[in-house]
Amino acid sequence: MYDMLRRYGQDARQAKDIVKKLSENLKVLDINATDVQSALNNEMTDYEDALLACCAKRQKAEYIITRNEKDFKLSSVPALSPQVFLEKF
Repeated sequence: MYDMLRRYGQDARQAKDIVKKLSENLKVLDINATDVQSALNNEMTDYEDALLACCAKRQKAEYIITRNEKDFKLSSVPALSPQVFLEKF
């Protein structure tokens, strides 16, 4: 998130402030060894996406928020774009 904010024009202080506010209102998930192994055995083609999907499943997340919904078609946790997420909630 920080890198994306910086890429789209926020300075370092602004990016940190935004990430801090988000982390106060959203749950930040950890990745463990089980997630690593599950992702290696997952049918998703992109390993990092599979890792995120496995972590989300273990944590019983309701959604994965991503700008790349198509890569999460095989995820057991549904993916939503940021725009759709904001419209829904």
